[in-house]
Amino acid sequence: MNPTELTRHGSFIERFAAHAGQLTRSELRVAQYIRRHPERAVVASAAALGRMTSTSDATVLRTVKALGYQGLREMHASLVDQLRRRQDLTTQLAARVEAVAPATTSVFERVRRDSIATLRELSARLPDDRWAECVQAVDAADGILCFGLGPAGTVAEHLAIALTRLGMTAVATANSGIRLADRLATLASGWALVVFAPLRMFREIGVALDRARDVGATSVVITEALAREVRNRADIVLTTPPSGEGAASETLAPLVLAQALTMEIAALRSEQAAQHALLLERLRSGITGTATAR
Repeated sequence: MNPTELTRHGSFIERFAAHAGQLTRSELRVAQYIRRHPERAVVASAAALGRMTSTSDATVLRTVKALGYQGLREMHASLVDQLRRRQDLTTQLAARVEAVAPATTSVFERVRRDSIATLRELSARLPDDRWAECVQAVDAADGILCFGLGPAGTVAEHLAIALTRLGMTAVATANSGIRLADRLATLASGWALVVFAPLRMFREIGVALDRARDVGATSVVITEALAREVRNRADIVLTTPPSGEGAASETLAPLVLAQALTMEIAALRSEQAAQHALLLERLRSGITGTATAR
């Protein structure tokens, strides 16, 4: 797609990439905000976006024009399409392949670059106080239930295994439907529920969050697109960068947060973690037949 076609027909992310270097500092602030929060920008007026970005409605409208839109309405329509594509799993892979195919660099290089960009944006959009609140909630919990559906289920399992290896009580489930009820029934006061829910608000997510609130468990949601839907149902919400338009995996940011959370807890529980590591080593040696006779 040449620059003229990009200006007329490109997605917001494509236009941002093409024109970011020509934007003023204030315009760049507006554009970056819209890129990070399309779900907010899609329903915001120019005045509201000005308040959100500490600029002005005039700056917002200049930014919209600089990105090649005829006006705010056209940008809103573009964002609606972007959000719809992000939610539609049948088109997401096709969009990623289409984005990568024309590139002059290798697919690996595109995935690497997009992954680095995702992690940089993750750092920029994760408030230190909210992250500290998440760490404190998990560290203080009597037990942790990690929950995710689809690919997010593998991240939930990774976190549960990692926390268990620190000597904590942690379990994971990727069950859906009525099979989830058995696991949710074990959730109790003093526990923490960690939900990985990148894109879709499945019924199970709402039921899990309501169960946590009913029993007095702390709930943490790590999500890309559901902050608005869960903010009144979860105690802590961590928002990850959009993944649908690039080549980075939707599980990249959640997996990094899971690893960071594990390392934070390990630092807080260093003695317990060391003792549990010794226990694991003895058990593994016994299983493999390499244990020293005593």
